[in-house]
Amino acid sequence: MGGYISYEFIQTSQQGFNTYKITLTTYTNCDATANPTYQIGPPTGDQTVGIYEHDISNNPTQGGNKNLLKTVQLIYNPSLTNLVVTLPPSNCIGALQNCIYRAKYEAVVDFGVFDPLIGATSPSLFGYHIVYEGCCRNTTISNLITNSAMCIHTYIPSDFIVNNSPSFVADNIWVGCVNDTMNLPFTTFDLDGDNLVLSFSKPLNGNSAGPGAPFPSPPSILNWPITQNQYNSGYSLSNPFGNQSFAEVYNSQNEINIYAENQGLYSVSIEVYEYRNNNLIGVYNYEIQLMFMNCTSTTNATPILDNSLGTTQTQFSVAEQDTLCFDFGFSDIENDSILLVINGDVFDSNIVNPPANITNFQTLSAGPVTNEFCWTPSLGQASGAPYTFNAIVYDLSCDNNYDIIPYQITVTPSNLNISEYNQTIKAYPNPTEGKIKIELQKGLSLHKIELYNLNSELIAEFQSTEIVINKLKKGAYFLKVYYGDKIEVLKIFKQ
Repeated sequence: MGGYISYEFIQTSQQGFNTYKITLTTYTNCDATANPTYQIGPPTGDQTVGIYEHDISNNPTQGGNKNLLKTVQLIYNPSLTNLVVTLPPSNCIGALQNCIYRAKYEAVVDFGVFDPLIGATSPSLFGYHIVYEGCCRNTTISNLITNSAMCIHTYIPSDFIVNNSPSFVADNIWVGCVNDTMNLPFTTFDLDGDNLVLSFSKPLNGNSAGPGAPFPSPPSILNWPITQNQYNSGYSLSNPFGNQSFAEVYNSQNEINIYAENQGLYSVSIEVYEYRNNNLIGVYNYEIQLMFMNCTSTTNATPILDNSLGTTQTQFSVAEQDTLCFDFGFSDIENDSILLVINGDVFDSNIVNPPANITNFQTLSAGPVTNEFCWTPSLGQASGAPYTFNAIVYDLSCDNNYDIIPYQITVTPSNLNISEYNQTIKAYPNPTEGKIKIELQKGLSLHKIELYNLNSELIAEFQSTEIVINKLKKGAYFLKVYYGDKIEVLKIFKQ
């Protein structure tokens, strides 16, 4: 039913090539009526991806066919696999709850290009493509050719650029009513501070996968560009749900706006482009499914945040090594039963260390529902981008309604004297080969700079705005800059 590929930078080798943790996230139909029925119940097997070398500089979307560098087995992680709750509005005629598994597969991979002439692996100047193929999409999809194979693609930049993929908060399955505009959150954030641009695109077609080979070995040559799936008659990229439909992305609001006049199940793809200093360094394909159903009219009210059950605040700030805890809860004016579902990368230990805690990720109550969030971010987790999670609250009356409440937590550097966090300093060049210059706003005085590794261990101290780290191993580090009565933490990369 969809998915995406993400990655996390681990280190740079002495030879100059990078190591990443690769994660494949898939969404699988587990209903007894699912077709095809390769995986009814939780997924169990590992999955294979192909890593291909890009062939030209500067533009990851161009070039010719790509050569296979290696085949990688991603290991199934049952601890990160769970059911996705997708309750449709109960006023949908004939609506049923969908059974969907979200599964994750992971592996730590050394990139680089092996040169048989010298018998060694060297860094790539052009970057890499990671490609996964699987068969087949649901046969009940209205807008695409049925029984088609799916392809998921991600581009990783050159080994001379250290990068982490953006994080996606939302799951990929939504259910709504025809003739009713849906505004859906598609929250993304980038810990490297890169600019993300989202747009709708055609879903990608798996050229090797098929009913006879649902999970094929990656081909030795990746045909480029990757084949896009064909729309059925009456559907297009501009009208993916049929005539008079629309699908728009509001990048500034991390939101997609969709509308359909006809019921059905639809597959669409969201393409995410990652820019750094106006240069395209990342491309990500995220396939999602949306179901539109005929609904009866409703006057039922949506559940609301109740101040008697906790805070109604949704934006918070906490310093490193301090603890943030808050209660929140929802009630319904008609006293209907409520289902509360919580999701977000801030709870994923593979992304955030230590992760935040929530009392319950899913709560069903005959009346009001409550929950508690708690988190103690460690040293080095300060970031200009907030950490996020979603609270999805469903009204389970006969005329069901729901709302999605996004929460944001900004982590600031640890210091009791910090009054604000406003990025008043700069570090350049970053990444660096050995020297970094710290630039303060005019009138500010530097006290000292502390250098930490990713394990929050103090490595060195400096008294000057120009520091030398040419003896350090390649990889990511943190600078803790003391100036005036403030402290600011910057992430740097030694290449």
